[in-house]
Amino acid sequence: EEAAAKKATEEEEAARKAAEEEAAKKAAEEAAAAAAAAAASSSAAKARELSFAPDTKSDANDAAELMMKQWSVHTRKVYDDNLQKFDQNLLLAEAAAEFLKSQKKRDSIKARAKLTELFETLPKIAEAIDLLNKGVHGTHDFMVAAFTKSDRLPRLHTLLSAGAPIGEDNDQ
Repeated sequence: EEAAAKKATEEEEAARKAAEEEAAKKAAEEAAAAAAAAAASSSAAKARELSFAPDTKSDANDAAELMMKQWSVHTRKVYDDNLQKFDQNLLLAEAAAEFLKSQKKRDSIKARAKLTELFETLPKIAEAIDLLNKGVHGTHDFMVAAFTKSDRLPRLHTLLSAGAPIGEDNDQ
């Protein structure tokens, strides 16, 4: 029994170490991606200095990437943390909304739990947007970087409007 318990403990320890290594690997990949995005941020700052308005989406992406290059480590951490908070809560909200769309009977325990989850994520999304909007120095650089080259804005619009076009009244 003692040998079996020791073996189980060793297996648990090995599994924990493997999970930690996987998390460290993922964090390193995210850091590398953030560093690459930060490298592109200086062109956006130069574009602002020259009063350059990007004509195309690729120019806007380049400007956002150049802007991110100028960020300090602290600024990148604040950006990454808030963007991660936004993305995680957006995914949770989308999943809850999709589940609720598929349910005919919304008074079940699971449907109520998903509804609660949906309404818990919305203020968290709003908080992340607020922090991304203010940035570290009161600029909108975080918003530009977060929404210029991603599908976040269309996904947020779909979640909040149930897919209705902007500006149209929805009788649902």
